[in-house]
Amino acid sequence: MKVIFKIAIVLTVGVLMTAGLSNVSAFCTVPGTTFTSQYFDAPIGQDVASTSGRFWGLGNFNPASPGGSDNGNAPSATWLRYTPGSGFYLAGDWAGDPLYDGCIQDPPNPQPAHMAVEFSTSDGTDSYFVALCSTEDAGGTFGTLQDIPGTAMTRVPKPVVTASSRAGTTTNLTVSLEPLSGGVYNTGGCTLAQTGVKVYQQTVPRNAPAPTAPGSRSPGAGWTLLGQGTNSVAGGVNCATDGDIYLLSTLVFDGNVELGQGSRNSTKVECGPNLATPVVGPDGNEFRFIRKPKAGKAH
Repeated sequence: MKVIFKIAIVLTVGVLMTAGLSNVSAFCTVPGTTFTSQYFDAPIGQDVASTSGRFWGLGNFNPASPGGSDNGNAPSATWLRYTPGSGFYLAGDWAGDPLYDGCIQDPPNPQPAHMAVEFSTSDGTDSYFVALCSTEDAGGTFGTLQDIPGTAMTRVPKPVVTASSRAGTTTNLTVSLEPLSGGVYNTGGCTLAQTGVKVYQQTVPRNAPAPTAPGSRSPGAGWTLLGQGTNSVAGGVNCATDGDIYLLSTLVFDGNVELGQGSRNSTKVECGPNLATPVVGPDGNEFRFIRKPKAGKAH
């Protein structure tokens, strides 16, 4: 009954919205290209306002709008719903919003079309995500997303410093991510995959609180890109002044679709001009600088 109820909501909303938007051509103009899903839950962020997400035609996401075949500038809160006790689920229609870019039924999307979607939820300290992909069904909808069983959302893996070296006031870091298990689900011959990682840095004054405010998991919330790669990242941090550096990681799918919310903070990286080469603990999580001894100090 839950699935039937969700489909009814999607179809009703899609028809009503399209009726007043028939003169807009930036999205599918024919209603019925709907999508819904099972429930995906996380122990945090039980409000669609705390989510960030994208949907797109596989291989045809464009971060610029207009461009590509995707949700454009429409926020995830317009196509995600939440049921207390069950979790988040998809409820949308490619004909449902003039902010969408392109139509998944049109070239260059191959037919039958492949639709991908990712979304995350965050409480400012931690983030959880899910990424899904399905093939268009015979009715022209993406009800096959419901073939993916609902499950717990996966925590975004945090960055771990595995190596470091000093070059003047710059400290060069090599960063990997905690192991990732789950989070990406395919059905109907669709092949969405994680294709990369990005790592960001943010410096706060020495011993100041780590960035954990609501919204702080967005890469745009004061974070600077350290680097990007397939599985690990290398980059330099500025240690010209005393401060504590935190790292945040995000995942990239289908070549250019980045999670809108990143991981929990890495272990604190102490940084400053009078601190010596950093030391990484055996588990890769303890990362600290050792102060240089004063010249002429007796041993």
